[in-house]
Amino acid sequence: MKLNNIWGYGHLFGFSGIDGRNRYYNDFIGKTTHKPLEFEFGNGEWVRFSFPIAGRKSFRAVTGDFVDAKTGSGDFYIAFVSADVLVGYSPVLPVFTSQYKHGHRITRGIDVWFRGQNAYAIYHKPMENGLYKFVISHAANWSLARGDAFHYMDTDIEALKASRYTYFKNMPKCRDKRYERLYYKALAVNKVNVYSPTGNIPCHWTTPDRVPHRHMWLWDSVFHAMSIVTYNGELAKDALRAVFSMQKENGLIGATMTPDGVTDMTQPQVLAWGVWSVYQKTGDRAFLKECVGALDRYLTWDMQNRDANKNGLLEWFTEPEYTESKCGESGQDNSPRFEFAEEMDAVDFSAFMVHDALYLSKIYAELGDTASAEKWMNISENVKAK
Repeated sequence: MKLNNIWGYGHLFGFSGIDGRNRYYNDFIGKTTHKPLEFEFGNGEWVRFSFPIAGRKSFRAVTGDFVDAKTGSGDFYIAFVSADVLVGYSPVLPVFTSQYKHGHRITRGIDVWFRGQNAYAIYHKPMENGLYKFVISHAANWSLARGDAFHYMDTDIEALKASRYTYFKNMPKCRDKRYERLYYKALAVNKVNVYSPTGNIPCHWTTPDRVPHRHMWLWDSVFHAMSIVTYNGELAKDALRAVFSMQKENGLIGATMTPDGVTDMTQPQVLAWGVWSVYQKTGDRAFLKECVGALDRYLTWDMQNRDANKNGLLEWFTEPEYTESKCGESGQDNSPRFEFAEEMDAVDFSAFMVHDALYLSKIYAELGDTASAEKWMNISENVKAK
């Protein structure tokens, strides 16, 4: 098993909802910087934790929640043990820097920096092998950060390390050795971008990347589910359930969703395709039955609300004067095709409808509802003909 061993700018680094409860709000989510063994976290402003180890460094693994390295001064390891706590060992002590000045105090041998509603603590102890065992914790105030740092100093790091490696060992093996590191990098990205149930989202859900696109997106979630189902059927179903959980009463499923609400724009219709793909891997007919009503209401909403000229072809909702994204609904955002205010029948939007109506028809047929299956097959054929 060859995990990604390349350090580079922008690797996400955080605690996955697969391993326990994490957060959407005030998330302690980081990324790697250009400097090896430096991690940047942002909660409205950045703070960094760096390990200035001199000499050459070679990496055994750089993943979304742990880094394992060999240096000229000794071994290095860091991993998330909870949503707000990092533990590990290092030849040198971690160094804290920040974008803005923080208050600082040392209490019970623990360094704590604090500003506003964010506090960070570092606790360390020398090990018999000459390395330092350390804990880095984040909390809403200095007292909580200090308490967590003290509490997690007893963490069995070797057991945690074995657990983190076992996650990847239990995955299906990469069949083409040329892409083995890339394969495990993709699995690591999938893992770190899983949230635990939050707010109005009652199950695990996924995001394209917790920095900066930390929300849930309709078609991104479908693509996540279609990859995740190859190794975790229940998590794949949750990725789709989360999207359906945010459906409005009128049938709309928004492009962008948060634990608190949803936009009034939608995205390309790929949900029926996603549900069918997950079913093909899991064989869970109950999941088809669970989703079919929401799918029907959603595609019906598209037909009723995105065909203003009633000619049977769909038009994207566009905002030609909005410089940030003229048509976020399409997934093409700022394409020049959306710089015009007049109504445009969209070949791509209509083709997505043909495709998803076909899969909704398949789902109804699988469930034995021949009338609904025929209805959606006719819709698919009619839009295709137009």
